[in-house]
Amino acid sequence: MAQGIAYLDFGFIEPALLAKVAVDSQHGKTLPETVEGKLAVRVSLGLDVMARLQGQMQQVFLNIRPALVNGAKAEQSSAIQAS
Repeated sequence: MAQGIAYLDFGFIEPALLAKVAVDSQHGKTLPETVEGKLAVRVSLGLDVMARLQGQMQQVFLNIRPALVNGAKAEQSSAIQAS
């Protein structure tokens, strides 16, 4: 951050790698210290815009959290019924 401007980097990480890290973390395996990605773009934003973006992202995460929790409960219920 410099002179009231924040720099935001957007990049790509291989989806299969993200899935593997998620599975490994659930099974208590050692996670990699670094993950390789590819920088796609760097955007400079004014701090007011950055604050609005942060608020919008927080709303998205708050809205998807119940879906994730309900999805996990449904998976557990299905696994119990299958047993």
